[in-house]
Formats: sequence, C-alpha cells, structure tokens
Amino acid sequence: MMNPFGNDEELATAVRDHFLVTFGGEWCRHAKIKEMDAAQLMALVEQYKQTTPFMNQYFKDLARTADDKDREREQLIADGNAYLDMEWGIDFPKIDPVNPRTFADFDDSIPGAKQGFDTSMEWSQGVGPGMLVLSGAPGAGKTHLLLAVWSSLTFQGRDVFYRTAADLMREIQGAIDRHNVDDVVLEIQQVPWLLIDDYGAEATGQWGAAQMDSIIDARWANSGGVRTMLTTNLKGADMPPRIRSRLQDKSTSFGVNMYAPDYRRQGAK
Repeated sequence: MMNPFGNDEELATAVRDHFLVTFGGEWCRHAKIKEMDAAQLMALVEQYKQTTPFMNQYFKDLARTADDKDREREQLIADGNAYLDMEWGIDFPKIDPVNPRTFADFDDSIPGAKQGFDTSMEWSQGVGPGMLVLSGAPGAGKTHLLLAVWSSLTFQGRDVFYRTAADLMREIQGAIDRHNVDDVVLEIQQVPWLLIDDYGAEATGQWGAAQMDSIIDARWANSGGVRTMLTTNLKGADMPPRIRSRLQDKSTSFGVNMYAPDYRRQGAK
C-alpha cells in the first residue's frame, strides 16, 4: 500500500489511531502496537484485512479518514492511548490462585461439562460477549474452568485478575480502613479481565451487596471494553433482580448451566 502521508510517522500515527478506535485499548496493548513502526503496523494491517473486511475500505481511504477530527473519534483515541499507558494492580493487586488449573486436565467427556468447557476455552481467546457466567450445582467443574481461563489468559500475557467473591468482599471491606475503598472499587470495575469465583456465596450485608452490584453493573455497561467471568451455584431466580437482568442480557452476556454434579467425584477438585 502506498503511503498517502508526508512521512512514515504520520502514517504510523493514523494507523495506530484507527486500531485504537476499531479494536479498543486492551487489544492494542496486547498487540503492542505502541512499539511498532510504520512498516510493522502496515504488516498488521495486511493481516487483518484478510479477516476483517470492513478495514479494507478504511485503508483505501486512509488519507481522507486521517483528516477526520470529529469529537467522538478524538475522544476514543485519547481514551485508547491512556489505556495503553495504564498500570493495573495498584489498588487492586493481582493474586494467583492457590491451585491453578488448565483446560488440558479438564475431563469434558463427562455429561453436562462439554458446553462449559468449549465456551470457556473460546471466551479465553476473546470470543463471545464480554460477560460469561457458569452456573450449576457444586462439583460441576465451574471453578476448574474459571481457573483454566486464568491460566490461559496469564499464558497470553493478559492483565487478568482473579478472586473468589468472598475474598473480593473482604478486600473491599479492608479498603475502608485504608481509606481507599473508592480507588479499589474503581480499579475492580476497570481491569481488563476479571474472574470471580463462587458469586453468591459471599456473606455480605446491604453495603456489600451494593458494592458487588456496582462492580457487575459497571462491567456490564463496558462489556465491549472489559471482560468478566463469574461462577455461581445460584439459579437466576435467586439473584438480585438488577444483577439477574445484567447477567441475562444476551447482547453482553452468555450463560452456561453446567449439570455435571458428579464431575468432582470423577477426578476434578
């Protein structure tokens, strides 16, 4: 492709801006577009033109589009650049699971387990809606799959944060004494990948329930930019109405009911 700009740096800036607008800051951070020069960026363009048809037209009209200064596009670019430089884990640190799992050691041949396995594996690759909920009775393999997602994302170099729901609530409550509860909750709402195990098992009062509600609501509202996975033993009817409506919104969420109560007895823990 010919360079429609005066120099390579102008071309590189225009291409980076378009990737930020098209795919968002998290994708661009993982792809390391900030470190790429014009030639590397254009090689990435050629790769994605094969699988993302709408980008073809954009890059045919790159010079014209690069002059577009409308407010919304500029804000998206500014937000994306801020995301590239953001440091996670300041107020809400990363904590590794005690017993991490993998997809390789999950037995998806057990009845009731395969859909959860397939969906979790795809979701860990960025496929599907921003929110994934695995529900079902204890022992169905939900925690194993959530920990396998954590392992997969960690291997990919993603910014992934894991907590049980009970630990998450204790951490928020502890932030009251440190006088940074607002900062902690805000970071939980914004981290790129958040995995919460055993939602509904946490002992919490009205204040704690409101904090969990604010976290799920914020991540639901930004499900195109952040990704959230929950496991729960609760049925939909047992969830607070607001949470239930968020997790059952098929445009942003996907739920799998795992009906494999014997999974743990057959080797999973």
